[in-house]
Amino acid sequence: MRLAGWEERVLDVIADHQGRPFEWGGRRGGSDCHMMAMDAVEAVTGADPYADERGRYRTAIGALRRFTARGFSGLGDAYAAVLDEVPPSLARRGDIGLVQVADASGRLAEAAVVILPPHAYGKSEQGALRLPLSAVTRAFRVE
Repeated sequence: MRLAGWEERVLDVIADHQGRPFEWGGRRGGSDCHMMAMDAVEAVTGADPYADERGRYRTAIGALRRFTARGFSGLGDAYAAVLDEVPPSLARRGDIGLVQVADASGRLAEAAVVILPPHAYGKSEQGALRLPLSAVTRAFRVE
């Protein structure tokens, strides 16, 4: 269930995270796409389903290890375990999505975004992301 005042809190989450440097796991005050997405989920619902992962990884490989230890192959599996997946065309304000972005080595990687039509906002190793909704490859309903 979405809490009263969630929209303003989601906007605050996006502004806060986009102002921080990229840092896997956020151990020193930075943030990554997963942390931003989970802060948005918490702003909407009052709960972070992966609060126990905060600060527990320092690299992309470390993050992947944390999720594979839970039986997930990546962010999509992790989000599908706690949120209902919907077609990207049906995503609405405050939902979470996934996009493909270039990582530090130039390879495509999955990144979480917060959906606020007409854009999706997130983080990558290159910094803040603001992408068109057409870039969203998977979407998850936040309720």
